[in-house]
Amino acid sequence: MNMIESLIEKHGRLRQELSTIEERLPQADFGQMIHEFILNYQRHEEVERVLFKKVIQTMANSKEMWPLRGYDHVLDGTRTLLKELLSIINSGHVLSIQHAFSNFHLLALSHFKYEENWIFPLIKRGQKEFLKEEREFSDEILQNLDHTKSRDRDNTFVVA
Repeated sequence: MNMIESLIEKHGRLRQELSTIEERLPQADFGQMIHEFILNYQRHEEVERVLFKKVIQTMANSKEMWPLRGYDHVLDGTRTLLKELLSIINSGHVLSIQHAFSNFHLLALSHFKYEENWIFPLIKRGQKEFLKEEREFSDEILQNLDHTKSRDRDNTFVVA
């Protein structure tokens, strides 16, 4: 499995976790589920942040780089929303938590779709050049993804 396939697979697992939390939202353990999801999501985003930064450096002269230009701002906005969500969870107000989580859920789905439709194809098109020059980096990213997968299995969400 290559790097992009691993990231797409991870998006699928994150989507499933989001759906599971959404289904269980007024239940007693939803706060803990959201906390665990956020940690998992942040690890995944950090892998992508490092990857995208390296892709930008490697393919800087490509005319096709527009989907990644300014993408750090999108990731920063997502981090801000996650912090707000954590703050709301700590308030314990169920309706506010449901509303904030639903907003984040929609943002995350849109975020995954953008990466899968625009950024990942860009990386695939430049992958020969990118992977040829950055084989070691690619292996490091894949190892990090595998490590994240094993953590995911430990933190899976099961709908009762």
